[in-house]
Amino acid sequence: MGKFDNFVSLDLGKMAADDTHFGKRSGKRIERFKVAPDTHRVMRILRGANDGSFYRIRSQHWGIPVGHGNTPPLSCARKHGDGTCYFCEEVNQYFNSGDPRQKELAQRMKSSVSVMSNVIDVNDPVNEDGTPKVLIWQYSWKLFQEVRAYFRDADYGDLTHPVTGRNFKISASIVSSQGNRKWTRYDLQVGAKPTELEHPEALNHLYDLDSTFPVKLYTYEEQQMIFDGTWDPRNPGQLPSPDAARPKPKPIASIFKSKEEAEPEAEPEAEPEADFESSKSSSSDDEFESSSSADGDDDWSDVLDDVDDDKQKAIRDKLDKLKKAAKKR
Repeated sequence: MGKFDNFVSLDLGKMAADDTHFGKRSGKRIERFKVAPDTHRVMRILRGANDGSFYRIRSQHWGIPVGHGNTPPLSCARKHGDGTCYFCEEVNQYFNSGDPRQKELAQRMKSSVSVMSNVIDVNDPVNEDGTPKVLIWQYSWKLFQEVRAYFRDADYGDLTHPVTGRNFKISASIVSSQGNRKWTRYDLQVGAKPTELEHPEALNHLYDLDSTFPVKLYTYEEQQMIFDGTWDPRNPGQLPSPDAARPKPKPIASIFKSKEEAEPEAEPEAEPEADFESSKSSSSDDEFESSSSADGDDDWSDVLDDVDDDKQKAIRDKLDKLKKAAKKR
């Protein structure tokens, strides 16, 4: 028997699977509907003929584990299942700890609700190959409430109908900024009259929202290990023992910037154009989003798809500086 006769063969299949799962450019890239600040876009919400809903709702926790850089969102077990959500429990403890730094971490980690819909840009409806350019619009619960108000109004009817539906105009504007963080306001207007869908073939190219944004739930024990940083769900290896020693928590001071970030203030609404009617919501329901907030789905392999290489490098450089500062303390 040779010295290395028991040397196992290289698992090329696992290498290929890892490349598919973790590769930045692997799989079909999801095309997003986004509105740049100080611009607007006109879009149409799409719905399959056999689908009774034009949206899917997801409640997710961001920034868990704390201090690990770009971490994927995690579905809230309390919202999406019947089980207890360990993440919610920890967020609640952070909120009530009396430590303002832990309260800020709780703000980052608390669950946020986002809504996904298939849409098409009325002014840019086709790809280079001539196929319909169906996009995913991921928007907040507040903006969804404005959209929902029109669907509840019998005078508007089904706004997703290919013949009697209407277009929407989304405008974005920066209302406040401090440091590298900016707050964007989104204004919604609906078409003043019904408009026939110019590319009805787009209904044959819709994303399956359930499979594109699956709800991934973990057991209470698995959530605890994810929160502690002792297990990464992306790792297909064996789960560590729930009784395994917990790691020491990362120093909170190394996670924060030196200055507190201020809350934004609203600006007056712009006058609507003749072809569109202004939002049915009051000014108190204005939509604000931070440019530093997460903007993606809950697929662990798709988190950095929308982050360019320069931004990723800047993020990693900043994390390295934080780590060095923490070691000096």
